[in-house]
Amino acid sequence: MGTWEAAALSRLALVSHMIGKEAPGLAGPTVRAETKGTEAIRVESLARRGTVGPLSFSVMAGEATGLAGLLGSGRTETARMLFGIDPATSGAVTAGGKALALHSPRAAMAATEEASAWRPAA
Repeated sequence: MGTWEAAALSRLALVSHMIGKEAPGLAGPTVRAETKGTEAIRVESLARRGTVGPLSFSVMAGEATGLAGLLGSGRTETARMLFGIDPATSGAVTAGGKALALHSPRAAMAATEEASAWRPAA
């Protein structure tokens, strides 16, 4: 798990981070992006019993975030939870400290629209 500038992360480096060990031919230091701005979305201990263990992350305003993983790593199941297709059995997703209802795709889209309109108090 980590944060990297997409332009500075090679395919080999991405695979290396996903499998947890250095991939053959990988050279150079790991790049860690600086986080700027305010937190837009926070995912805390989101899980679905039997498919995805607890995961936590946050997305800062203005960031583009991707979800990647090897076959069987839970990336599809995680996306299905975030889009409200499959319910999480634990955890929470919040924007501006407010819990988002992700019980259906329609509710997830409405929560996302509301969250994108959220602006922190000055």
